[in-house]
Amino acid sequence: MTTNIKEMVPGTSGGSDENVIRVMLVDDSAIIRGLIAKMIATDPSILVTASVADGAQAVKRMAARDIDVIVLDIEMPVMDGLTALPKLIEADPNVKIVVASTLTERNADISLKALEAGAADYIPKPTSTTQIAGASDFRRDLLEKIKILGAAARRAAGRPLPRSALRPGQIQATEPTRVPSGPVTLRKATNAFKPKILAIGSSTGGPQALMALFKDLKPTINVPVVITQHMPPSG
Repeated sequence: MTTNIKEMVPGTSGGSDENVIRVMLVDDSAIIRGLIAKMIATDPSILVTASVADGAQAVKRMAARDIDVIVLDIEMPVMDGLTALPKLIEADPNVKIVVASTLTERNADISLKALEAGAADYIPKPTSTTQIAGASDFRRDLLEKIKILGAAARRAAGRPLPRSALRPGQIQATEPTRVPSGPVTLRKATNAFKPKILAIGSSTGGPQALMALFKDLKPTINVPVVITQHMPPSG
């Protein structure tokens, strides 16, 4: 049964659902969902609005179309994360999915497959509830990914950003930013400098961005290409 986390965890982030990044937790362990919810509750710009135990429940919950970010476990009964992932994206193409998988080589490989299937990012999940409770790095990385990806999801859906998620000095737009359609026109080079190497760096949301970049990258590029992508260890 789908459970509203606001009824489970006292002190969950306040604010109306319109003013926060809305998150759904999908994990077969109620204890882990509760611990992650408490971590998220420390940030007033994020609100856990749904907590479910498997992919099938998550897909059903998506009918409300009010989720910005999903933190998705991989190994679950009824419907696992890999099976649920394309169904979740089909239900709402604007939603961003962060795969949370335990620190094993096998699960890291599966998480990379999830990225190829449309997940926006991946975070290694500690292997025990004790480790999660004391994992400050996990909490910091998770909140960072949720805030960055949640802001992108809300822009894509035309929803306003939480004020606490804005950068200092950034003004909330009254109208959602719209991505221009059609080809992008590049400025002409200002000098005759010819690059000898193409260096690309990416972090949160990078895997999906890189896939889109290389899908459309011209094969005529005749310089070496190097990439640095912030990714968690594989075990």
